[in-house]
Amino acid sequence: MAFYHIYNRGVDKRNIFQDINDKQRFLLAIHNSLLLNSPKISDMERKTRNEQFEALGSTQLEKLYGPYIAEIHAYCLMSNHYHIIVKSNSKEELSKFAQRLGNSYTTFFNKKYTRSGRLFESKYKKVNIDIQEQLIHLTRYIHTNPANLKYNPLNATQLKNYLWSSLPEYLNKRQGFCQTKDIKSHFKSTDSFWQFTLDGIKSINSDILSNKTLIDHT
Repeated sequence: MAFYHIYNRGVDKRNIFQDINDKQRFLLAIHNSLLLNSPKISDMERKTRNEQFEALGSTQLEKLYGPYIAEIHAYCLMSNHYHIIVKSNSKEELSKFAQRLGNSYTTFFNKKYTRSGRLFESKYKKVNIDIQEQLIHLTRYIHTNPANLKYNPLNATQLKNYLWSSLPEYLNKRQGFCQTKDIKSHFKSTDSFWQFTLDGIKSINSDILSNKTLIDHT
């Protein structure tokens, strides 16, 4: 299996998330798109009853719609863009996941806000992550996105509790769908991982991250 960084932003840098419900829907779409026989979102919502995919465990979902075609290892949702680290067996499975995600969320967004046409500026962008050091630093870059905003950056406490990234899962503050063991195996403890994350605020290592992988935080 190989690691990939996939990311995208709104066409003309427009916001792709207008409220909390939009972000919740996107997270549901991520989980839904990982399943081989990806069900309709409406079916998922009916089964979970409260529109939270956590209400139906991963094992149950896999029995109903599986297996999973990829793994999510980190993510962050910002107002006008998203980042996801995906581990996949093949480029074909990665493409299937990413296209499902984009199509599902665009359909939802356009219907909700009575619009038509493209929501994202491209199908999606991807970068193959070739080395472990790149993977570790990219995870930090993604998790510190909210703290590196040009306007209204989050402080350390706010970052730790940011609802729309996988960081709280890495810090054992909540359960979710991310696979955290690969990244955390490189650290002695959760505290050392958190310190590494803090060290990344305003100090992204340009030797590890190609500029092609970065999206304007504004």
